[in-house]
Amino acid sequence: MERIILVRHGYPDHMDSGLTGGWTDSHLTELGRWQARSTAPQVAKLVGDRPFGFYSSDLSRALETAEYIADALQTEPQPVKALREQDLGEANGLTTGAAADIALDQQGGPIVDRIFFPAAETWRRMMDRVFRWLETLRDGDKTIVLVSHAGASTCVVYWWLMLEADRWPGIQFEFDLCSITELIRGEHGGRRVLRLNDTRHLGSLRR
Repeated sequence: MERIILVRHGYPDHMDSGLTGGWTDSHLTELGRWQARSTAPQVAKLVGDRPFGFYSSDLSRALETAEYIADALQTEPQPVKALREQDLGEANGLTTGAAADIALDQQGGPIVDRIFFPAAETWRRMMDRVFRWLETLRDGDKTIVLVSHAGASTCVVYWWLMLEADRWPGIQFEFDLCSITELIRGEHGGRRVLRLNDTRHLGSLRR
C-alpha cells in the first residue's frame, strides 16, 4: 500500500435530531448528499487511472456517501464493519441527553482505556480493530479509497504514521464532514500526510 485517500461521510441526520453518533445508523441529510456529490469528482481526480481498492464503513451515512463516490469511480465500495465509528454501546441510538443519563463514572487510568457508556468500546479497542483490518491490505492495492467516520479516520492516520494508541488523546486530528485526507509514501519510502481534512472542494457546503 502506497496511498490512502480517506473521506469522512457527509452531514448525517442524527446531528439534526439530537442523537448520538457512534453506531447509530443515521442517514445523509440533503446537505450531506450535496456534500457527497461535490466530493466525488475530487476523489476521482485524485485516483486518476491508477488501480485501487474501495472500502466504506457499513453504516448508512458512510455507505450513502460512498455511493456518490462510486458513481465517479465506476466501482462499488466494499462495506467493512471494521471502519465503523467508535461503538457507544447502550448509548447508540439515544438522544445526547439520554446518553448522558447512563454515562459511567470515569475510571482512573489512561483515557484511551476508559469506557464511557455501558457495553461501549474504548478508544484502544477501536484502534485495534481498525489497525488489524488495515494490516490485511498492506500487500494489496497500492491505492485505496476509504469512506469512514471522524474517530475511525483518526485510527487510520495513527496506523499510517505508526503511532501507538497510548499517544491518544495527546495527538488528535480533525476530520470535517466530507473532508479528504491523503496519505502517501514519499520517494524514500517514508510515510507522509500530503493533505489533511481538506474541504476546499466543498465551498459554501462546508460545515
